[in-house]
Amino acid sequence: MKARCLIALFLFCKGAYTVDHVTINKYEDIKLFRGTLDNEGLVMIRDTDYDFQFKGICTMTNNDAKVACKTLGYTDGKINPTDGAYGSTFYPIYQYLGCTGTEDSIYDCLDNAEPVTEEYICDADAQGNIPKGTGVICGASECLPGDGIDGYAVLSVNNRLTTKTGGVFYCDITTAPNWASKSLDWKGGDKWYRFGTGTGKLARSVPRTGRCGTNIGAFSPFPLPTSAGESKDLTVCYGKDNSCLPNKAGKVTNCGEFYVYQLPDVPYCSVRYCAA
Repeated sequence: MKARCLIALFLFCKGAYTVDHVTINKYEDIKLFRGTLDNEGLVMIRDTDYDFQFKGICTMTNNDAKVACKTLGYTDGKINPTDGAYGSTFYPIYQYLGCTGTEDSIYDCLDNAEPVTEEYICDADAQGNIPKGTGVICGASECLPGDGIDGYAVLSVNNRLTTKTGGVFYCDITTAPNWASKSLDWKGGDKWYRFGTGTGKLARSVPRTGRCGTNIGAFSPFPLPTSAGESKDLTVCYGKDNSCLPNKAGKVTNCGEFYVYQLPDVPYCSVRYCAA
């Protein structure tokens, strides 16, 4: 460490020798680079043992991502599974971090971290491939892509739009009766969903009969959360008019750039959630 510190500022080097982990927290920092949104990108960590520059990590697990995102102030996070989704990492110093997911700061993982073998070059994997760098997506767990339980599933078919008419009548129900057709993109009740068509929101007023690929379109006229990260209960309506009878309880979260909904099974067929 002494040899490496010779090229750093004297004040920083002195701190590295004389103070403990808690004291030098003011020098510790991580950032996300090259993401399209503020909550995603390559994790870059300040090298507090050497020159205090931001440097990269070659591969990360979901536990690493969770801790990195917590360090940044988010409640959760996961990796983007596509290697190089945000380009190649800069000056990597760790092959992996080895976080358990319970740490408060990414710096708490460094005792388990594996440094790269050759300076600033990621080690090849068993197949001889050199990773470009694993990126992360930070946010509330329901705001991250997933299966509806761990993250959101996408309601993606275009015939969910309130402007669509005709075709087969579908229903959003886990087990549809023999005479009915379950929606192909429905993963089950009380899971988190993101609308992948239209405005990305659940219909705000009662759709006309026979629209959005069903007989009766489900909607909710109630206010949505206005602040990023805010969640609230949401009453969902299944009637043919704006009386909102019958109805069920759901939830909605503002994910900043979009909304996600925790939606129950519809009460009967053929009823389906419509996209605005």
